[in-house]
Amino acid sequence: CLTMTLTLTLKKNSELIEGILVIDNQILSHRLRLKLNTGVENTRSIASLPFGFISRESLTEDIPNWFKSYVEYPIDLEPFDKSVSVANEHYHVSAFGKGLKEYQFQKGSLYLTLLATTSQLGKPNLAYRPGRASGDTTKKGHVMMPTPMAELLGEQRFEFALVVNAQAFDEFATSQHWAEYISPNIAYQNQVLNKFIHRLDNKIQADDERIARVDAFSLLKIDGSAFDTTFMPSLYDTEAEVLRLANPTSQPLAIGDFDFSHYAKYEFVNAQEAIVAAQSEIAPYDMVSIKLWRN
Repeated sequence: CLTMTLTLTLKKNSELIEGILVIDNQILSHRLRLKLNTGVENTRSIASLPFGFISRESLTEDIPNWFKSYVEYPIDLEPFDKSVSVANEHYHVSAFGKGLKEYQFQKGSLYLTLLATTSQLGKPNLAYRPGRASGDTTKKGHVMMPTPMAELLGEQRFEFALVVNAQAFDEFATSQHWAEYISPNIAYQNQVLNKFIHRLDNKIQADDERIARVDAFSLLKIDGSAFDTTFMPSLYDTEAEVLRLANPTSQPLAIGDFDFSHYAKYEFVNAQEAIVAAQSEIAPYDMVSIKLWRN
């Protein structure tokens, strides 16, 4: 018996259908997948990669005499990075997963792998892998190794989101949906009375030193269409940071206007932080790095 709780959330002004599945896993050595009946009756899927998208054809029929050409039976279990989509001429369905990285598309159904557990590392004669490459336990050096923690017993939590849109698949819109899905809601509590420093049983209180109140502060500003922005310390200069802007689509994206006035200077650099020529746009499936010096 596998107990589970599924929560679906709809938000105002958002196309995302967000889901959280919580299970109490007490089953040994099994696979659990989320099946989405998409209604899309074709054989192609579109999966996101770290810097773009790839279109894949599904395996629709058995391969006769497969062992003459393959060491292992070909299975169309495919990886995805952020999203996987299926589409026809009328609409498309996109699925997003936090920590989910494997899918399969068969006969209009999209399967997302939630977990796949095992009790042993290195099993011979699996259904799809007879003898190799999981580990040939008949030879010296390839022994079966118990992996009890790989059973993932107990409470497991999976988060995903769906978009069903009556339009053709679009890389830019799908990237926007992913950015919206992973953007955290940030809130702060404004606590006026500090009960730790100013104890209620102490009636003599010193006046607080009045300081300037800052309602908002922006370290840098960039008005462009880039995705997957990364801001990190420089690997070579302790007084610098690197801003990276990515373009996961097939069309160039404008970098737009930017404000780096809080920094002493900036330069466009490559992945090794060597200075390169300035750019006004990001090429398809590419990225741009900008190095900013504080002094």
